[in-house]
Amino acid sequence: MIEFMLSDTAAYMQGSIIYVDGGTDAQLRPDAF
Repeated sequence: MIEFMLSDTAAYMQGSIIYVDGGTDAQLRPDAF
């Protein structure tokens, strides 16, 4: 993830919250937005 965030590919990713927890957040978070 760090390598991606430092690359030019991630130039437009601003203000995003990216969880690096092995999918735990996706499992526990409800489906409702």
